[in-house]
Amino acid sequence: MSRAMLIRRRVVLVLLLESLLSSALLYFLDLPHGFRAAILRIREVGDRSEFEWNPQNAPAWFRSDPPERYGDFRSEIEKIAAKGSGRLEQTVSVMNYTRSLGEAFRRDRSVVADFPAAVREQLGQGYHGHCGHYSILLFAYLRGLGSDVRLAGMDGEDLLGGDGHTVVEVWLNPPGKWILLDPLNNAFFTWKETPLSLLEIREMAYGGSLGQMEIHQRPPYTIPGHELADYYGRLLSNIELAGDNHLISKEETRFGLLQGLAPLFDPLPRFLKRGLEKLLTEDHLCVHYLDAHATPYRPARYRILLGLLAASLIASVLAISRLLANQFP
Repeated sequence: MSRAMLIRRRVVLVLLLESLLSSALLYFLDLPHGFRAAILRIREVGDRSEFEWNPQNAPAWFRSDPPERYGDFRSEIEKIAAKGSGRLEQTVSVMNYTRSLGEAFRRDRSVVADFPAAVREQLGQGYHGHCGHYSILLFAYLRGLGSDVRLAGMDGEDLLGGDGHTVVEVWLNPPGKWILLDPLNNAFFTWKETPLSLLEIREMAYGGSLGQMEIHQRPPYTIPGHELADYYGRLLSNIELAGDNHLISKEETRFGLLQGLAPLFDPLPRFLKRGLEKLLTEDHLCVHYLDAHATPYRPARYRILLGLLAASLIASVLAISRLLANQFP
């Protein structure tokens, strides 16, 4: 064996070992959270004003389509909403309707769509939806009615590992504040008859008064009310707002120049689709509320590790290809 061939084999071995080391580091540093932290654009904030702003003075990072883009959803839901006697009652009626769409699902099929129209179609076909699907659909219905709406999340000690919960917040005036709606569990929350926001529920949890929160729920739901407070209590340490609430525009441009291939990409697992979207378009923005009870997401650490892993894998493939070409000319 020539000296050059021996050197090439050693290079390949070193690259493979480096790939294994990077993979192990990602695994032990929490692979699911690490991957999501690496591909999301994360904004860490500790100021309440970043969560409590009036929609008329929305921060620059918040993006949302105008209600006219949700005209199909408005025409479907406006008769349902009209049955309510006030804004809160109308909003809750829309949530009840949204959750009822998944009442008779088949457990062998799950919704794979990420955007409102496709989610609605798959729920109608009996697919099983999770919190994100119902939240996206409720968002579309309420935005179609002209409400100011935003997507929010709770991730607890799992951070971005996937064991979290997505909800919706809608601005109601009166009382002139954001209130939380949980469409998967068909619930909203009050304290002394005042509807609560996600941040207010979190503050009650850390103030030891979560048990005083009133839970308003009707079937169908996934978690019953008497278990819901404990469920929230496990997740409220880390809460986020989505910056990308322009769901219709985002659906139309999510794969950039390769948007025409969307039918091929859409059935892929979510983490692969998110990776493609990051490569081809802008990052997804996650606004994380960081205080003494929260854990920093440290995206830079995971981007470095993911970059090392990707670079070493690519280098390994190229080195192995070169080695095989020389071995079998």
